[in-house]
Amino acid sequence: MVLKSPVFQAVWAVCAGVTAFGVPCDGSEKVSTGDVRTDSVLVEVQKKLRAVRTCRAQVVTVLRMMGQQVAVRDTAAYKVPARMRLEKVLPGGIREVTVSTGSIMWTYDSEEQMAVRINLVRIYRATGREADVYQPDPTRPFRGLAWKTIRAVGTEPAGADTLYVFEAVPQVNLLQAELQIMLTKVRFSVHPADGLLRFVRFYDASGEEVLSHRFEEVALNPDLDNSLFEFVIPANVGVLDKTDDVIKLLKAAGGDLKTGVEQ
Repeated sequence: MVLKSPVFQAVWAVCAGVTAFGVPCDGSEKVSTGDVRTDSVLVEVQKKLRAVRTCRAQVVTVLRMMGQQVAVRDTAAYKVPARMRLEKVLPGGIREVTVSTGSIMWTYDSEEQMAVRINLVRIYRATGREADVYQPDPTRPFRGLAWKTIRAVGTEPAGADTLYVFEAVPQVNLLQAELQIMLTKVRFSVHPADGLLRFVRFYDASGEEVLSHRFEEVALNPDLDNSLFEFVIPANVGVLDKTDDVIKLLKAAGGDLKTGVEQ
């Protein structure tokens, strides 16, 4: 597939998920953030997350670059730990399916007849980074963050609900590496009843919002068949393994992009 506009090339990098996947990490093994109030709210949220087994949601992802805005909607299913299925329609009506077992991620483009494979475990072992931390996953709200920078900053209304709001510095990830941008802050909202994400917003060094995820129609613990998270390569489909490419890109980005926070 060829996307000529720079904006749509960026959308492909962000939303298609062709090269961007990682391993599960929810921060539950972490120690104190250094802020008593934040630690108290984190403990409360993590207690709620222990009851989460599965989740369904509609996810609206918005990318803002070069004065333009592009939105993509996913029909998403998640199963703890780290299994995920995203069915999306990209710009131009291109349909794509991403399936993760938690250790291997597949992305299938039916128009291109191409399946891309990423070994999540190899990437993490080689780089110490979760390549997919900007991918929408409501069941893992605290992954990919510089832990000591996480702060509970208040609450915000969402319809009839009131959400916990956090801010933190994101660790270097594949989005930054591919687009050569520096994300300096993430602001995210979590529902106190289930611990699941409802909103995530990433900001650049100028304070402009670059990427956001909004989780709608969230269903907690629906029955999900394991077959949803299995990928069978269709007949006559090409297979491309991009694990090594991702490792090289993330290693290079570690020295090129700095947030000013020790990772």
